[in-house]
Amino acid sequence: MLTEMPSRNDTSLTLIESVRNNAAGAWDRFVEIYSPLIYYWCTTKAQLPREDASDIMQDVFLSISKSIGTFRRDETYGSLRGWIRVITTNQIRSHIRHGGKEATAQGGTHAHQQLNAVPETLLGTDDEPVETSILMRKALDVLRNSFSESSYQAFWLTAMEGKTTAEVAQSLGLTESAIRQACYRVRKRLRDELDEF
Repeated sequence: MLTEMPSRNDTSLTLIESVRNNAAGAWDRFVEIYSPLIYYWCTTKAQLPREDASDIMQDVFLSISKSIGTFRRDETYGSLRGWIRVITTNQIRSHIRHGGKEATAQGGTHAHQQLNAVPETLLGTDDEPVETSILMRKALDVLRNSFSESSYQAFWLTAMEGKTTAEVAQSLGLTESAIRQACYRVRKRLRDELDEF
């Protein structure tokens, strides 16, 4: 029988609500989950050096910590991820504008072109599957201890590796019904925690 481990967050609040309410460990989980995505935007999409990405990430989280109480889902941002993307874009532009290492080395026209390219680079939705995968993998890693190993494996094998319920049931020695229930619980926890999945 699959049973769940006690949750690190006993309330049903989403992660953002937990951060707003200063719940124990919520800010650390938030930073741990969203850091890889912000880093991806800085290094892969904006093509900044790793050192600059680290500096920008600190500025992004500082900005988020100051304004998370005012975040509301609306047509402007759509989701928490959209809001963080806008903050990251603004921090990248500010970094370039105020002498980021790349802008200093290049200067002039190239720096101006790089600055103007940031919104198109980050605000597009062409990388939605990649971004979702980054967030989901990190959230699963952070939440892994909230589930029994068999529940986690059931979800991972079906949702992430694409195996059928029957294959996973056989490999884990469980019923197909137990596999579906485990997957449902993990998905629900992801939705509860991140509420954009």
